[in-house]
Amino acid sequence: TTDNASTTGNKEIKNIMLGTATAETITTGWSWNRLRDINFLLENLPTTGLSEEELNHYEGLGRYFRARFYVEKVQRFSDVPWVDRVVTTTDEDILLGKRDARDFVIQKIMEDFEFAAQHVLPKAATGSVSKWVVLQEYSRFTLYEGTFRKYHDELNLQSTANELLEKTITLANNIMDNGGFQIHNTGKPNEDYGSLFFSDNLETNKEVVLGRFYSDNVLNGSEWPGMFGNYEYYPLRDLLQSYLMKDGTPYTSTNAYQTNSFVKEFENRDPRLSQTYAFPGWELIYSSTYSQGAGIYVQQLAKNFSGYHQIKGFLNTLSLERRRNNDIPLYRYAEVLLNYAEAKAELGTMTQQDLDKTINLLRDRAGMPHLVTTVSVDPLLKNQYPLVNGVQQNLILEIRRERRVELAFEGFRFNDLMRWKAGTLLEKKPQ
Repeated sequence: TTDNASTTGNKEIKNIMLGTATAETITTGWSWNRLRDINFLLENLPTTGLSEEELNHYEGLGRYFRARFYVEKVQRFSDVPWVDRVVTTTDEDILLGKRDARDFVIQKIMEDFEFAAQHVLPKAATGSVSKWVVLQEYSRFTLYEGTFRKYHDELNLQSTANELLEKTITLANNIMDNGGFQIHNTGKPNEDYGSLFFSDNLETNKEVVLGRFYSDNVLNGSEWPGMFGNYEYYPLRDLLQSYLMKDGTPYTSTNAYQTNSFVKEFENRDPRLSQTYAFPGWELIYSSTYSQGAGIYVQQLAKNFSGYHQIKGFLNTLSLERRRNNDIPLYRYAEVLLNYAEAKAELGTMTQQDLDKTINLLRDRAGMPHLVTTVSVDPLLKNQYPLVNGVQQNLILEIRRERRVELAFEGFRFNDLMRWKAGTLLEKKPQ
């Protein structure tokens, strides 16, 4: 539930904003079972008889998962107790202890990520965590914390923000130079992006840093049709309006964009839009919960209050076997490029060469014009993100647009708004 998509369902953030937050409507997040499992693994590894390289690899994995665990805790609570051993019933200093300061916990998270980055092996079994997954998660975190500190001046940690952004660049650059990944681009701008989310074979796709690989009647993927059907979840117009025109100009700079018809909204737009949203003329095959039934798409507003429907990742086929076979790209190389570009722009050191090896590779896949360092400031983006300033304000804003479009509905938007101190965008009435 962000400015990308909303729901008629019972969601925590809505309850908080409506002032109806109670113990029944808030998911506490104060669960520590996973941490105990991880610490148990780390404490008992020396008894396994593994070689030093194997021990370091598995300790790296354990510390990677502990870092991930604590990243989620810090993002939710800021100050949390740091626990790096198995807690027993006699450990009253921990069980009844106070929370540790955010900066202290962040340093511990960095230590865990750093060890994992140095020791987790670069090659892993299909679908398992490799060094490259660790580096991508690490860069995601340093970008989050670096920008959070920059824009949340109430923490009084602004002076340490740039160091974290520099680390983001180093980590992303390592993947870019040594990981062997590349953007999936077969020269079909109207298909290539969407195909990443409707594929029964991503194991050899060089954009997938980590995937979840399914196989019919061996490991069945979810075939939940509610993503598209007459259900609670629905994409919003605000995201749709963020996609550029085909010529690279902002859609919102066109005359009367707010009153355009549904058909007009999709004309001459970034091809990623029609690989993400159901568009005029799109054919629905797997109707399931959509009462209209199969055929040319007709908008419906049942539990869906916006009239827009998502097709990115929607398994539009009658074949149950095919739906169960669909692979999921959990970590994409595209995010690595976006992390690098954003950190560069935030530091004010972005060059045209940097843009060409990051943002413009994503635009090439979509057949879109390149982003240039002299791009004009979009007044609508400036209004959305009033805290953005500096010598490369224009690039920061455009990279935020690119991130929103490229990673739409992949679970990034809420954390992005939080780290940019842009949560007020959640207050906008959904359209």
